[in-house]
Amino acid sequence: MLKLNMMADSRTGKRHIETLMENQDRVLMYEDDTIAVLTAADGCSACECAAEAAELTVNGAVEFAKLDSIWHIKLKNMKQILLDTLDRMYLASDSPYDDLCATLAMVVIHKPTHKYIAITIGDCSAFAIDRDLRSTMLLSPMNLLAKNQTVFANSYTAKNAMKIKTGRMEHARGFVLYTDGANALADEPEILRHLAMKTIQMEEDSKEILNSYMEHLLQQTHDDVTVGIMMIRGAESTAQQTTAPKVIEEEKQAEEEYENPEIEEETEEDTDEETEEEEMEDDDTLRGFLRQPRTPEEVLEAGYCTGENFLLMLAPYLQAGVVTVENGRLMWN
Repeated sequence: MLKLNMMADSRTGKRHIETLMENQDRVLMYEDDTIAVLTAADGCSACECAAEAAELTVNGAVEFAKLDSIWHIKLKNMKQILLDTLDRMYLASDSPYDDLCATLAMVVIHKPTHKYIAITIGDCSAFAIDRDLRSTMLLSPMNLLAKNQTVFANSYTAKNAMKIKTGRMEHARGFVLYTDGANALADEPEILRHLAMKTIQMEEDSKEILNSYMEHLLQQTHDDVTVGIMMIRGAESTAQQTTAPKVIEEEKQAEEEYENPEIEEETEEDTDEETEEEEMEDDDTLRGFLRQPRTPEEVLEAGYCTGENFLLMLAPYLQAGVVTVENGRLMWN
């Protein structure tokens, strides 16, 4: 059974301090006998309920992570379950739904089977840390055409813009999540390495080290800064490196109970069946409509978006390379 250490911190950025605004980021850690969850959210400063949106989003992410079903369902169903869980949080609030705008990054590890699920919506990021404490971008930010535009968890494009990675911990020691205020981390792998090592060891000065790095990051941005680290505990992290191929009986039993076809290698037959299923469902969707090259005018005439939201709707698809433009026509890849 995996044992994990987690550290996290969230600070108010210079711009919000100057304007007497509260921190609109949130970070939440949760652990029980079966799962460990780390999640961060960034509320949209342009919305009045940004801080509440971030709070509801991290709480909703943890509620989603507690569901046993997420370990044995298709990714497209997982996306919908997460959005439904977040919507229940938003709709239970007294604040207007449209004002509850926040981005999300989360990772949940299933301890008995060593499986993980990592998810981002919008411009939060997730790094994977390997056995040598090298960092690799696991989930990169999703921005729209402009650097300060993104997709939120309550956006109608959230499902298509959502990024998910699933896998096992045999080749990873942990993860680092952060909001866009800490984007400088992407260019400072030595900081990520040191933070990872401190989280593995959780020595007395670990939180002081994180505190000093947060101060360092705050000097490079005016935005709120949030960083969360989840790593396999020190002794177990070392043992895992030499015993990864061995699976104890408890893990074998859990493996039978939590079988995820998306985490496991898919067969060609499974993939074909799902593709046919999706194609049938997409006959009346934008994806179905863009199977053939279409001009922007044709997309507007078909009613998939209006002139006002045309760029807003298509931007995440273009950014992700899902939709391409050739000779002035749009087509779904």
